Amino acid sequence: MILAVLRVMWLGLLRDRGALAMATVLPPLIFVVFAAVFAGASGEDLQLRVAWVDHVGSEDSRALRGALASDERLRLESLDGETDPAVVRERVRAGAFDAAILVRSPLDRVAAGESPLLLIADGSRAMAAPMVAGRVLAAVARELPGLELLRTVGLAEAIVGPYTPQQRARLGVALTGDEGSPAGGTLLDTESLPGRGGAVGGVNYYAGAVAMLFLLFSAMQGAASVIDERRSGIVDRLLLGPGARRMVLAGKWLFLTIQGLLQVSLIFLVAWLAYG
Repeated sequence: MILAVLRVMWLGLLRDRGALAMATVLPPLIFVVFAAVFAGASGEDLQLRVAWVDHVGSEDSRALRGALASDERLRLESLDGETDPAVVRERVRAGAFDAAILVRSPLDRVAAGESPLLLIADGSRAMAAPMVAGRVLAAVARELPGLELLRTVGLAEAIVGPYTPQQRARLGVALTGDEGSPAGGTLLDTESLPGRGGAVGGVNYYAGAVAMLFLLFSAMQGAASVIDERRSGIVDRLLLGPGARRMVLAGKWLFLTIQGLLQVSLIFLVAWLAYG
C-alpha cells in the first residue's frame, strides 16, 4: 500500500501542471530573486563582519584595532591565530567574512611609499569594500592623525626633493624611500577577489533558507491532502485494511521526502551553476 499511495500522489502531481511548476520551477526562481536582491552587502544600518589579521603587532596597529572594534558598523573578529593570506582570502570568498583587513607592515611605513594595510573583499559584494575602507580611514584620522601627516610629508618629498637633516629632525620622521622613487604611499590598498563563477557571500545562506521554506510548504501540502481525503471519505475506505493508517502516512511521507529532495537539489543546482 505504501508504494500505491506514493504512485497515486506522484501521478496527481504530474497531471497537475500548476502544482508541478510550483514544486519544481518556483523554488529555484525564488532563490534567484533572493540572491540577486539581498546577497550584496548594502544599507547604512548593516553591521559588516570583518576579519582582522595583524602581522606587525605594533602600538599603532593595536590602537587602530581598538578603534575599529568599537565601531558600531563593524564586527571585528580574529581568525584564531591564522595569518596565512591565502586562508584569509578563501574565508572571504566563501562568505565567512564580508571583508578582511591585513596589517602587513608598520603603519608609519606609509611615509616610505608603502601601503601597510590591505583590505580584502569579494568583488561581488559591491558595498562591503568602500564601507569598510571608509570606516578604517575615519578611525585612522580620529585615533592616529600622525599617519596622514607622514603620508603627506612623503609625498611632498617626492615632489620638491629630499629634506635636509634639520628638516627631518623638525618633522620628527625618518623617510626611507629610495632616491628617485616616489615616497608617501596610500595607507590602505584594496584587493577585490573574483567570485567563483560570480559567487556572492550570501548565496549559501539563501540557498539553505529557500530550501527550508519549500520543505515547509511541502509538509503543509501533505497535511492538507490528508484533511481533504478525510473530508471526502477516501481515508475511511483506505483504513479498512490492516495497518492501513501507518501505510497511508508512510506512503505520503515517502512522497514528500522524494519531492523535497528534488526541490532542494534543484535549488542547489541553480546555486552551483549560476553562482559557483
